[in-house]
Amino acid sequence: MVARQDPLAMNRFVDRGATPGWEGVETVVLLRIGVGLLVLWDVAWTFRYTIELYSTAGPALPLFAPADRSLEWIPSPGVAVCAQSLLGFAALAVALGWQTRSSLLLASVLLGWLRPLDLTWTFAKPTVIWLHLLVLLWFSRCGAWGSLDAAGRDRVEAASGSTWPRWLLQCLACFVYLGAAVTKLNSPWFAGGDLLQYSLLDRGWGGTNLGQWLATSPGLLRAASLGTIGFEIVFPVLVWVSRARPWVLLAAVIFHGGIALTLHVGSFSATMLVLLLAFLEPATVARWWSRLANGAVGEAASTAASQTGGRASGWRSWGVWLLVGLMTTSLGWGWQVQADWYGVFGRREMPALTRLTAGEVAGVLPGRAAPLADSIHRVSLGTRRGAREVTGPVTELRPGDTLWVLVQFSLPHPELRLEGELWTSDGALGARFEQKLTGGLTHALNGFEITPEFPAGEGRLRLQLNGHEVSHRRIAFAGPEKGSR
Repeated sequence: MVARQDPLAMNRFVDRGATPGWEGVETVVLLRIGVGLLVLWDVAWTFRYTIELYSTAGPALPLFAPADRSLEWIPSPGVAVCAQSLLGFAALAVALGWQTRSSLLLASVLLGWLRPLDLTWTFAKPTVIWLHLLVLLWFSRCGAWGSLDAAGRDRVEAASGSTWPRWLLQCLACFVYLGAAVTKLNSPWFAGGDLLQYSLLDRGWGGTNLGQWLATSPGLLRAASLGTIGFEIVFPVLVWVSRARPWVLLAAVIFHGGIALTLHVGSFSATMLVLLLAFLEPATVARWWSRLANGAVGEAASTAASQTGGRASGWRSWGVWLLVGLMTTSLGWGWQVQADWYGVFGRREMPALTRLTAGEVAGVLPGRAAPLADSIHRVSLGTRRGAREVTGPVTELRPGDTLWVLVQFSLPHPELRLEGELWTSDGALGARFEQKLTGGLTHALNGFEITPEFPAGEGRLRLQLNGHEVSHRRIAFAGPEKGSR
């Protein structure tokens, strides 16, 4: 009778804490699978637009190319399609753990080459995080378990890896949050909820039902903005406290889930959730896997290990890996040539652009200035004032109250002359102000003191820019109290 070994059981007898700086590889395995799937999803989503985004046939914008040799970094349409197809294969191989180090290196090179060619979108924060993950995981042993590479290896020998790649990824997550907090603190528009409201109402970034509802609630906008800054400051501190770490990670999941439900940020939320996996201890991941795995899994792994050869099978696997990569590249290139969405391969003729005369252009673009009302973002009224905020009810103003008027402007705007008029209920002009505004001013705060001369009834507040009315509000006056002089 031949004794059967369970790789999962063997792993439990490995003292991975005996050697300083070494730990289990379960966490980096999760990171490897996560980043592989993220890059694969991105390739699938952008494959249709490869020629437009990353080739000389589209408006590619190289980031690192010298000014006098800018076109050397931009591939031709055929090369761009082949590189994008090969990147998709490398990402899938990373997720499967197939020739893991070669796949990580290939994915890093192709991602770092193609994505900077489209500065307007794809070379954003998620891409930078993916590059860090791919490069740092190359120095780990993330292919030593839960991978095709591990099928022919001894489970005990492959159970440990260095701690520093995971530690650097933890630091990366903290720097992401801390940098975001510093950016928001330096923006005068964020803490009050204005920037969040802009984003929620923007056609590209916002547009979700939950986001549009949130954009109509000034109190919730302010609370969400301040809560975001607080979370991004607290996370890099409390996440290193063992007792607080589970709660901080739970808050991060809720935070990024809320972002995904209210804003269109692409794969950013999913990318951060994958990066946060670096804070899971390998022993915890191993316990979860042990609960999910059953005897059939261990038996299958043991059988695969006994039937797979050593170094020779590795060379065969590398050869198959190379062959499949070439086949994937050929299939991607053939698909693009057959579809020829942009007409660069000669299979489709794109309609010629109509040339317009100077007179037609002048008719389309008459050169009229934007309406002055577009310069105003928000008008707020209140009886109490802060630096850039007014509060207090204005339902019925009494003598002695001050009606504060805060006007917030969109940037950029031209030089403006802001006029405010407060009319009484009997149609008389009770008070007015005038203020000249430079092009960089974002807020204008002015106040009207309510005197006994304002009779009871409904008056009107009128705001003008350069002599044109842009806003008016109805104002209720309580009038002087009976018996007062």
